[in-house]
Amino acid sequence: MLVRRGWSQRTRWTARGQNRKGRCAVEPLTVKEAAPRLRLSEASVYALCAAKKLRHQRVGLGRGKIVIPPDAISEYLSKGTVKSAEAHPTALLSAARK
Repeated sequence: MLVRRGWSQRTRWTARGQNRKGRCAVEPLTVKEAAPRLRLSEASVYALCAAKKLRHQRVGLGRGKIVIPPDAISEYLSKGTVKSAEAHPTALLSAARK
């Protein structure tokens, strides 16, 4: 589906989900942008990347800049979800009635 973008005299039409240059609209996040989404400090995000617990990529020369795909954040958060070992309170009540 084509979407009208921009207010210039020449109207540009692009496919939905893409910016004007044809790249995907979802851009990778920097460490500074990813830290609030994870509710961590920047130093903690760097530590997760160093421990290879958070999927990331280095871009540029030398050590490079760390960029993190947005789906890597949801992937990391879903890995950290722990199920409760305790029984649900309604199960305890039904067991007590028997």
